Amino acid sequence: RVLQVAHPEAEDRFRGCVDAMRGCGIAVDPRHLAETRFKHSFAARATEEILPRWLAEPPGERIDGLAAASDQIAIAAARLLQAGGVRVPDDVSIVGFDDIDDAQASLPSISTVRQPFYEQGFQAAEKLLALIRGEEPPRESVLQAEFIVRESCGCGASADAEDTEEIAVLRPAEDAPESAS
Repeated sequence: RVLQVAHPEAEDRFRGCVDAMRGCGIAVDPRHLAETRFKHSFAARATEEILPRWLAEPPGERIDGLAAASDQIAIAAARLLQAGGVRVPDDVSIVGFDDIDDAQASLPSISTVRQPFYEQGFQAAEKLLALIRGEEPPRESVLQAEFIVRESCGCGASADAEDTEEIAVLRPAEDAPESAS
């Protein structure tokens, strides 16, 4: 059971996460969806409000993973869980998104998805130059992101190990998909 903590401006992150879960045969439970903002103070406050509800579920129904729309949310969740005696990653595995510096410095270090910022900027400049030349640039670009394996996912990897995966993304909780089997 994976709790997904989404952000209203991170629709694609949510969709990617849901698709990946379903592809692995993991049910998407609408009860295990929440929404917050990226800023740490919002993430901490939302985490304090939502996690106790899921942790109060009977042992066989508790979450054992948390997919966060940002590293700020993942860090806030890890701190709250640990303060409540929940072991990360032994009891709950956590993955974030963005690969901010604090994700690597956190204890445990946060597994995350690193965005290809250089490539994003390069393609944005190419599209702008195409518009200036009077050309029609592609409306959409799909870029490869890296899944950075660290301690919080429980994959047995060191904080420095890295693996490359496709981007996994999130969508707001009010548009939650129906539970899949």
